[in-house]
Amino acid sequence: MRARLIPTVEELAECHTLGHDIARHLTGRMANTEIDMAALA
Repeated sequence: MRARLIPTVEELAECHTLGHDIARHLTGRMANTEIDMAALA
């Protein structure tokens, strides 16, 4: 059995923001160099 979960608009926005923040950390463009692991939960 396969189930496909369709993300909500809010979930997609959170993923986009997280990806953007990670990219900024990796490129050194973010002043705070720590990623809050609680944000990943």
